[in-house]
Amino acid sequence: MICDDVPLMQINFKRRPAKVEVPGHHWQIIKERFWCSALSVVENDKVILSQKQIGFWGNKHEILIEDRRYFAKIRQRMHIAIAYSNETEDVLEYRLNGFLRKPRFIFNIKAASISENDLLLLLAVGLYSIRRTVNEYNAAVVTTAIVAAGI
Repeated sequence: MICDDVPLMQINFKRRPAKVEVPGHHWQIIKERFWCSALSVVENDKVILSQKQIGFWGNKHEILIEDRRYFAKIRQRMHIAIAYSNETEDVLEYRLNGFLRKPRFIFNIKAASISENDLLLLLAVGLYSIRRTVNEYNAAVVTTAIVAAGI
């Protein structure tokens, strides 16, 4: 992510755990569970963000950054979207049109009251989550096509 020709955030998804570099911070995104998706962001062996699934279907998550609570809701229809909110307002929204040949992430920052550190953490976790959601969606489409074809 680049702002005014200066790299704001660099994320390496190819490594496990995923590495996130923000000026002054080096974070790792660690996926904790397989069935109930939970992840955490770690800096210097200290958990600074934890995300856990709430609800049965896996489309709602609770995010804790220190004592601040945020909620994420994932929608998969024509587009894949993740919306983050706190108790009072929408904070951040990610969208991705999966039907494009080279889809692009679109994000919309909706709240000015969020701290810069929380915003950067939610941006990193949002990119990680939407990439994982796209991979799961593509795998489900391939599986459905194989079953429908009788292979």
